[in-house]
Amino acid sequence: MGWWWAWGRSPLAPGCEAYTAVSPVPQRIGDWNGREVRYEINRVLSSTISLWAFIIDGVHRKDVSEQQICWANTFADWFGESHNRGSAIGGWDAGHTPNHLDAVANRYRVRGDATWYGPGWTAGARCRIESPRPPYNCKQKATDQLEYWTNH
Repeated sequence: MGWWWAWGRSPLAPGCEAYTAVSPVPQRIGDWNGREVRYEINRVLSSTISLWAFIIDGVHRKDVSEQQICWANTFADWFGESHNRGSAIGGWDAGHTPNHLDAVANRYRVRGDATWYGPGWTAGARCRIESPRPPYNCKQKATDQLEYWTNH
């Protein structure tokens, strides 16, 4: 298992009309041992730097210059991904016990506010799954928790 990262932008998105398209090409950035991990995306501002940093367990892994980004940063999205049919997330172990990937405590903070907010998802609702639906699955388990797995 591994950590992957990608970023992209579309000139069709609001506020991005003047920018060229950037395809979100996945890049492997390290191995993952399956243990619980804290992921963060932080805005870093100083007199010499302005960027968005991707951090895993406190280690700065990748970043994107703010000059390359055109989002309005007025909303947040969470997602999970199975890179291809051979890289299953979750599934079942030999005893038929679910071995799903849980993304828990999905939170965001507003600049200048110390409070972490939850997205307020409806428990039990289905996630939006892009092409092709089977064998990929996602379920909203709680107001701030997503569960991912692949059936194959």
